[in-house]
Amino acid sequence: MKLSFDQVHYRYADGSPALEAVSLDLAARRIALLGCNGAGKTTLLLHMNGSLRPTGGRVRIDGADASYDSAGLTSLRQRVALVLQDPDDQLFAATVAEDVSFGPMNLGLDRAAVAARVAEALAEMDIADLARRATHALSFGQRKRVAIAGALSMRPEILVLDEPTAGLDPLAKRNLLATLDGLAMRGVQIVFSTHDADLAYAFADHLVLLHRGRVLASGASAELGGDAATFAAAGLEAPYLPRLIAALTALHPGLADHRLRTREDLLEILAALPSSGTHSQRRRSS
Repeated sequence: MKLSFDQVHYRYADGSPALEAVSLDLAARRIALLGCNGAGKTTLLLHMNGSLRPTGGRVRIDGADASYDSAGLTSLRQRVALVLQDPDDQLFAATVAEDVSFGPMNLGLDRAAVAARVAEALAEMDIADLARRATHALSFGQRKRVAIAGALSMRPEILVLDEPTAGLDPLAKRNLLATLDGLAMRGVQIVFSTHDADLAYAFADHLVLLHRGRVLASGASAELGGDAATFAAAGLEAPYLPRLIAALTALHPGLADHRLRTREDLLEILAALPSSGTHSQRRRSS
């Protein structure tokens, strides 16, 4: 599935602009939308599954204009699943299994097919043991996973997430990103919003920088991640790792041959590099 935007505009009910002439081809497997509060990230995400309809321009699916009638929206939301930032805006059923089953049941599937989808989604999110738990009794991180499981029960081609790591502790964040990485490896396209440039650089293949409802820049993470001036223009601090790698490459040119996404990647490569002559001399003199 290919989702694209052609000169999309959106204005709020009071006439104020939220998106201005947004043109994007969402082709990469992992895409991060970056921007300050009010940049238009959430508004753009809501256009991806038809929750919002452009006031100008076109959203296209495999080259054809999106359809906003009942049948068109049902089809779109099966293929593009949206997960909101706050799971409490999405969860409403008494138990986890009941909540995750809501989407498949609305597709008219029989009981066995619904149960299979629920079991599959809970297993993918590693929360099968929570199936009978009350949703109100879950931790925030668990509720996030249940909300994503509900989206996955629709077996989408694209999973769209608004600030998926917001409010999570470091361990829960790492575990969630590992789960999303597994989904991407399985073929699900991941599109998410964030204002965390380091997280976006580490996880995404493609970055989209938004500023005041416009696309300021769009490109591969490995290239755009090192463009500190463009990040500054978007009101963001550029990812730290590309700047550090650029400085270290002057000492170790071989670093330029590696695509280093995380601090752990960098530490692993540095540990494997031979010690410099200067460093060896210092050790001998000491």
